[in-house]
Amino acid sequence: MNDYRQNTFKVKFASAAKALGVAPEKIVSLKIRDTLSSYHAYRDMVHSLEQEFGFKSSSVSGDLQGRGYLLAKEKSQVIVVEHESGLEILYIAGSVASLIGLIPIILQAWSAIRRFSDPANPFQNLEVRRLNEKWELQEDTIHLNRHGLGDISNLALTTAAGLLEDEFQKLSRHIESVLPQIAALEQRLAKVEVALKNLKSSKRRSKRR
Repeated sequence: MNDYRQNTFKVKFASAAKALGVAPEKIVSLKIRDTLSSYHAYRDMVHSLEQEFGFKSSSVSGDLQGRGYLLAKEKSQVIVVEHESGLEILYIAGSVASLIGLIPIILQAWSAIRRFSDPANPFQNLEVRRLNEKWELQEDTIHLNRHGLGDISNLALTTAAGLLEDEFQKLSRHIESVLPQIAALEQRLAKVEVALKNLKSSKRRSKRR
């Protein structure tokens, strides 16, 4: 993978992270690979989400390589980005509320709009992009050729669930890595407590004398 593509995504994730209030490595990109001749489909989708599902929409500043919309509902929020090559959703890894409450609705709204404008089902791939532990771009692709429009949400959620599992595994590894440090700290504290008890006993004996 070339450095330009790596740097492009790092800038994109940094912009999304600022808007969503997290670190760039917490950002995940879901991309529905498509071919669009007009950006009106994106405006129609955002309008539909606002009118029919109560989403709040606002523009996102920064370099997202396309016009970005911050979509929020209740306490959850994601970013959708306009591309000629298809819809992109940027969200926070591990955000169960977004995975369950927002992303399926967005994907279904997008599917309905694209099905109306292009019944031939132009979707080709679902791509998942994020920065790995080495701060390198990691990309995984699911081919949609044999899947209908109704399956896209399920595919996205399955992929996102895998990422959520990765987050738990990382947390478990981190906990395991700090356990020896915690054990060592507990031993030092135990020694300090013994020393303090001995000091108090010594002071009491000195007063009795």
